[in-house]
Amino acid sequence: MEEKERKPFKWRGMMTLLLALTLLVDAVSGIILYITPLGRFANWTNWTLWGLGKGDWRSIHMVFSLLLVLIIAGHLYFNWRVLIHFVWSKIQHGLNLKKELAVSIVIILAVFIGTLWNIQPFSAVTDLREKAKYSWESGDIKARRVSYGRRVSTNRGPAPSTPSSTLRGRDYVRLGQMDILTGTLVQKDNEWGLNVGDKSWDIHLGPVEYRTDKGLVLTNGERATIKGFVYQNHVTVTSIETGGKSMTLRDQTGRPAWAGQGRRAFRSTL
Repeated sequence: MEEKERKPFKWRGMMTLLLALTLLVDAVSGIILYITPLGRFANWTNWTLWGLGKGDWRSIHMVFSLLLVLIIAGHLYFNWRVLIHFVWSKIQHGLNLKKELAVSIVIILAVFIGTLWNIQPFSAVTDLREKAKYSWESGDIKARRVSYGRRVSTNRGPAPSTPSSTLRGRDYVRLGQMDILTGTLVQKDNEWGLNVGDKSWDIHLGPVEYRTDKGLVLTNGERATIKGFVYQNHVTVTSIETGGKSMTLRDQTGRPAWAGQGRRAFRSTL
């Protein structure tokens, strides 16, 4: 019996199949990242899709994008003669398509400039992305209640009927429930508030000195996302993200980050 001739390994075929599969994974991960919730929300709620978190999908997309570049480089290596011939013939043919070339350049420039200047219909792509990301945060005020298994004390402190003017930040920790709010910062004399839609919240951030030492500066009218214990229209903030910076002010039990530093000013302000 004649031994069957072994077929040689087809590198070009392998590169083509690898390119197609890599494009598929890269496209799927890109679409998922397009609609995933904002990073703060994904991190705070341990968001996952198909068992993978946002960081996992970001890593997959990044690695497969790099793999895609390497595969294209390999594809060019194995087919460089054909490619050069193809490009040269197209260049020669393109010289006879001056009008078509001009229209193509205009379209590319229009898309590029329209995207940079946020002009419709190009801005609709980014707007849809923002809507998709914010849609994960439920409610008109874009707040999502999160359960962290915090132990509920039998001593709830002041009764709910107690006027909020007599309460302090630590009281809202006992009475409140953990929420995530996204809105606009509003300065009220020496205090800060958060406007979310038609509702306003008084936010309790802790000592100004602590925030300043850590490099967090609040700006009136700037967008911010806060996480904290919400009671009535008050929020004792555990973490805040604004102006491209984020800071943790309290842990999940409400213990201040500045506790135990021995600074009287820190202890006296909540």
